[in-house]
Amino acid sequence: MAYGKENYQASSYILKKVELFSDALVEGASIRLERIVSDIDIFEYVERPYLTANLVLVDNAGLFDQINLVGGERIELEFKRPDTNSKEISKSFIIHKIETAAKISDQAEVISFSLVEDIVFTSVATNINRSYSGKPFTIINNILDEYLGKQLIEENLTSQNKLKLIVPNMSPLIACEWIRDRAVSEDGLPFYLYSTLVSDRLTFIDLGSMLTDNSPFRFPYNYSLSMSDYRKSDNQLSDSFNILKYDYSDTENLMDLVGLGNVGGRYGFYDVFSMKMRDINFNVSKDVFEPMVNKSQLKRGQQRFIYSEDLKVNDIPLHEIESKTITTIGSSGVYYNGISSDKALDEEDSRENYLKRVKGRVLTNFTKKSPISIIVPAMNFIEGKEHLTIGRLINLRFITNLIDATENGTNINIDKKKSGEYMILAARHMMKREQYNISLTCVKLANLEENL
Repeated sequence: MAYGKENYQASSYILKKVELFSDALVEGASIRLERIVSDIDIFEYVERPYLTANLVLVDNAGLFDQINLVGGERIELEFKRPDTNSKEISKSFIIHKIETAAKISDQAEVISFSLVEDIVFTSVATNINRSYSGKPFTIINNILDEYLGKQLIEENLTSQNKLKLIVPNMSPLIACEWIRDRAVSEDGLPFYLYSTLVSDRLTFIDLGSMLTDNSPFRFPYNYSLSMSDYRKSDNQLSDSFNILKYDYSDTENLMDLVGLGNVGGRYGFYDVFSMKMRDINFNVSKDVFEPMVNKSQLKRGQQRFIYSEDLKVNDIPLHEIESKTITTIGSSGVYYNGISSDKALDEEDSRENYLKRVKGRVLTNFTKKSPISIIVPAMNFIEGKEHLTIGRLINLRFITNLIDATENGTNINIDKKKSGEYMILAARHMMKREQYNISLTCVKLANLEENL
């Protein structure tokens, strides 16, 4: 990505348009709102195939008394970075509901709206009851194209080559999430389906492809108390890579993962057609983290995964204890025609493929074990030419708390627990009148090596 050299602050932006469209207005008419908007928050999340937003404005002209908002009105947003190298970013939202409306004076009222991306409203109003066959990517893409006028960006190979299923009375987006939850890669890594600010198409991608990608950012983001609290300097590039604030809380909850059978457990998949049970003795170290290290899905220098093999209960390694037994119906032969059978959505043809399903579920939970939230200037994320937030990699650097750590040309001064390469799980775009910062929730599966 290119970095701006023009004279503007790292948190600067231009709000070009906030436009309201309503059937209550004269045909072809709209209302421009950007002058009365005080705050806009837009939310991206890798586990959600649509965007959400909050919009706050100050109505001091009785505008909304006259319009009679009933929900379902369309609001179009457009903004850009204040340089000639960037492109406009635009998105269409629908009013989900009015969150609050409070008087601040006799002639002025603050109104907060909850918004959803336009495809959500269309999806809620649409019902699917029909059969599909093909790869998960193909089925999801067909549903999006037929009912929502959307498409996926590019295909990532799934372990399931051909499925046959009936979508049972679901809306399009719910159906796509239902299929996504069953999709895994050849290595047993989960898939994510999400919408982004920059692209009109949705992304369907596996965790392995995310983790082995390269970070689009030339430098790491650094946290230092001397540069936090939203202080600015005359160095635009340096400011753009400052972590203004961070939150490290509600992390390392291993106990819940143990209780879910995500560390060690027995999984049974019963085939009601052949009346056979396929048993899997799951071990998170052997079945998940060691293969990821061997395939370099955890990158060199950051392969100290976020589970310790030294943990024991009654002198037995925790990952060798079957803390939970989970039994489900795997195969039913519902599409068997006497000669061959297409696989249903929950069917697999071998123990190895059922193990991939288990790995996918476990990794979906483990990715959220060690989150950190940071607030950074928006400059490097809103160039408008490519997607740079959720699902992308970002390097963070924090200074260690060791008293005798000094700068000596090595990484001895780096906090190896908080620092490292992260995947961006969620993004909150926080646009105020005076600045635009982004809150990023970042996750990782491994920490930096001790000897770095």
